[in-house]
Amino acid sequence: MQIHSLDKAHFISELQCGTSLNRAVEQGRRADFALMLSMFSHDCRETCVVEEVNSAVSDEAALRQRFNVAKAQKLQGDLDDYQTSATIAHQFHQGGMASAKLQHYSTPEPLDYQPQNTLGFSEDIYQN
Repeated sequence: MQIHSLDKAHFISELQCGTSLNRAVEQGRRADFALMLSMFSHDCRETCVVEEVNSAVSDEAALRQRFNVAKAQKLQGDLDDYQTSATIAHQFHQGGMASAKLQHYSTPEPLDYQPQNTLGFSEDIYQN
């Protein structure tokens, strides 16, 4: 029964036969395997994907403006960034966690605040 359904099929790639090809190999059915292989197309243009590539150069700033995404989160904060953290803390106390998250996602605060004027040393070494 399976041979009759394969006779009428016109395969282009092995993805269209599903597990039939694998089962024919496992069960040792050489005739079914040969029949399925003979129905594959020999024209490589039928199976390869051809798409137009958009080569327009777009930088990060243009993409952020296009999709209305906030600035990237800084890794290290400055003295000017303390106001951002204070605003997020105020939003947390006034409106809860959802308000603080919204404030953080609109103007992200830095991940870390390094001590200032320590000549490049960490705070532990400088205080020692």
